[in-house]
Order: sequence, then C-alpha cells, then structure tokens
Amino acid sequence: MLRVNILTVGDELLCGDVRDSNFQYLASILSDNGIEVCRHMTLMDKTEDVKKAIILSLNESDWVIVTGGLGPTTDDITKEAAAQALGVKLFKSQEKMDELKRRFLSFKKSMPSCNEVQAFLPEGSVALYNSIGTAPGIFAANASGKKLVLLPGPPREMVPMFEEQVLHKLLKESEDRIKKEYIVLRTTGLGESVIQQKVTESKLEKWGVKSAFYASVGDVKIKLSAVGSDIEETVKRLKSAERCLKRRLYPYIYGKGEDEILEKIVGRMLRRQGLTLSIAESCTGGLLAGRLTEVPGSSAFFHLGIVSYSNESKIKQLGVNRKTIEKYGAVSEYVAREMAMGVMWKSKADIGVGITGIAGPAGGTMDKPVGSVYIGLADKRGQIVKYFQFPGDRISVRSRTVQTSLDLLRRRILRIV
Repeated sequence: MLRVNILTVGDELLCGDVRDSNFQYLASILSDNGIEVCRHMTLMDKTEDVKKAIILSLNESDWVIVTGGLGPTTDDITKEAAAQALGVKLFKSQEKMDELKRRFLSFKKSMPSCNEVQAFLPEGSVALYNSIGTAPGIFAANASGKKLVLLPGPPREMVPMFEEQVLHKLLKESEDRIKKEYIVLRTTGLGESVIQQKVTESKLEKWGVKSAFYASVGDVKIKLSAVGSDIEETVKRLKSAERCLKRRLYPYIYGKGEDEILEKIVGRMLRRQGLTLSIAESCTGGLLAGRLTEVPGSSAFFHLGIVSYSNESKIKQLGVNRKTIEKYGAVSEYVAREMAMGVMWKSKADIGVGITGIAGPAGGTMDKPVGSVYIGLADKRGQIVKYFQFPGDRISVRSRTVQTSLDLLRRRILRIV
C-alpha cells in the first residue's frame, strides 16, 4: 500500500485552542481510498522540529503531507523547514508575487509587506493554487522521489486544495499497489469488550480480515478491513467475514456503513411498513423525538411528541392514572406503560413509546438509583416495558436511554420482542 505520513503544525493545536480537524479529514479520506496512514505528528512552530519530522517522514513513507505554517507571520516556518529538509533554498517566485498583488487588488487593499514571504518557494517545487486565501500550497519531491505536500492550515483552504490538486496524484500513484477495502458494521446493546470478544472468537484472520472498534454512547462500530491486489477477491473475503459476524452478533448488528445511524434505520422500517409513531418522554426531555425528526421524511411516520416532565402533565396530557403514580411512583413500570398507551391513544398512532427515569445527578433512592429508566412500548400486539440501569452522568444516561429506545423500537418492528 502507498504509505503516507501526516504532520500538522501549529502551537494552537498543542495548546488545545484549536481542534486538529485536518488530520481527521486527511486520514479518513486516505484510508477510504486504500492509502495507509502510518504516522501522525503534531508539531510546534519551530523550524528545527518541523525539519526533523519531515526528514524522518520522508525516510519512512512514500508521501508526507504537512498542514499549517504557510501564513505571512513570523511563526509560519513550514516552508523554511521544508526547504532545509529537502536540502534546497527558498526562491522568490515572481509569478506568485504578481498573483498575490492581484489578489489584494481584488480585495481593494494594498498588500502588506509581510505577505511577500508567501511568494517564496523551495527550489524545484510547484505552487498549488489557493482559491480562498493568500497562502499557496507546495508540491515537491526529494532526491529519492518521495513526495512532500505543504497545505495551508485553515480547513476551508486546505480541503479544496487537497481534493482538487493533490488527491488525484495520490490515487494515480497508488493504482498499481495493493488496495485496502473495508466495511463498517454498526451495533448497539452490547459493550465494546463483549463485541471485541465475539469478533475475536470468529477468527476473521482465516479470511485475511482485520477488525477495529469505535465506541460511542450505546453504539459500537466494527470496521473490517482487508488488503489485496484483486479488489473483487478482497471484497469477497470481507463479505464472508461480514456474514459470519452477522450470525454471531444477531440481533445486535443494526446497520452497515458510516451513515446508517439507528434513527435512519428505524425511520426506514416504519415507512416501509406504513406504521406511525408517537412518543411521551419524561427524563429524556424530547431527545428521542429530536433524533427521529432529524431523519428526512420523518413526517411520514412521526405523529406526536410530548414531554411530560411533571406528574400533572402525565395525568392530564397522557391519561396516566393518578393512583398509579401515588402507588408506584412516576418512575415505574406501570407509569411507563400508561405513558406509552396514553400517547398512542391520544394521537391514534400505531406505536406509542413512554419513557420515565432518573437521569440525575439528584433524585435517586436506594430502590431507584440514578440511571434507573423504564421504557414502555405499546402497539396492537400489546405492551412491553423494559427496565434499565444506565451508568454515567446525566448526559450519558439520557443519551443511552434514547439509543436503547430506538433499538427497542427496531426489535419490536422486527418482532424480536
């Protein structure tokens, strides 16, 4: 595989003032195109540090991509460091100088003298056009033919420059090399450690497939990857591994692909079966309704959402029996059931969901600690209520409740519960 190192330059990155989104973007797009990112370094605005990092990276990879440090101020040292790493000098490009002057004229401003430094390029390099800012990118190669690309730090300048002037060069060079293919399976309802154990037991190595895991609240992504010179054969091996995991992890795998989030899956299932949905939420405060109505076309299946936070609202808006609350408490199996039934009847929807719980940080008791949640679901088949004890802070408990509610809906539609 073509190997690439990525260097991001800037004191602001190491101070935590700015998120290093450039690396995330570049690593993602390179990986998606079968190009291996073998090292990432974030560096301060120090010429010697950047120079050493470029030399190291040119020795161990085929391409080096550097972002940041191409501006007109004294701390923009990337070009000087690159020139030293390549063993060449900077020269003044009259073409770039004229371009800079024209750019400032178009701004109806005079060009500050400090911007003249942006017309200097390492000898033997080619300037990359910046359609948004004044800092040109740079494309160069060392004596061994290893490629060095310098890109501006601001993402709105870096991204179009990379996509329009660099990516096709990378793809052309990687054409005749071993390619990497991957698929992403999305799971919910099991922790990362359990998922990892089940994947390990599946012995994916017999298909030459590797796995990686990415966990978020209530959701674990499994990324399966394989390399080979024959793409068709590589994809076939991946599909064999996928089928194996779908059998082993049923029904926890709910989707495939980065964009196949749970609310999309549930929304699509509701639309296909012509089902409608209404929701009554207490501890989640409308978050479940928010997730579902983010889905384009949700008006086809979403009827009503009620945030019934107080006991009185549960009674008056949903028809929850006052005696039920007095006897069992607002956070109980019985109230969740009546909330689900009440919102279904009120809206004449096919499915009703009722959520009640203690998100914290206060409000917990010995019998019902913080994180106690009841999720009720009602439809023509009857009612079910599930109890959960979610860990974490208020945000985590609410997020896990929403994710679990979506999964309960998915399973109900599939007639698993």
